[in-house]
Amino acid sequence: MVLLMMGCLKITYTTGVPEVRPEDHLEWHSRFAYGTVEVPGPFEADAVCEDEISQVHTEISFTNHLATQGAAALGQELGVDTSGAYTPSTILVWCE
Repeated sequence: MVLLMMGCLKITYTTGVPEVRPEDHLEWHSRFAYGTVEVPGPFEADAVCEDEISQVHTEISFTNHLATQGAAALGQELGVDTSGAYTPSTILVWCE
């Protein structure tokens, strides 16, 4: 049942030629309340690159899904509905 409910989200913003080299920055970005609240705040891609940003890729990976399901399972054990409470994503940034 859980596998049927799992989806995938990928968003890529490209300002130049798409990069084929490893990313310059990778991080988990924490989101709560079905992704509507970002903690510690919105991701600032321009703070990562000294020059220009070439590409930003945001995805909800399989590992992110596992973390979301783990948070929901913990809430169930505590008797609290925490489905959608924690929904992390992975952000990758390529600099010029």
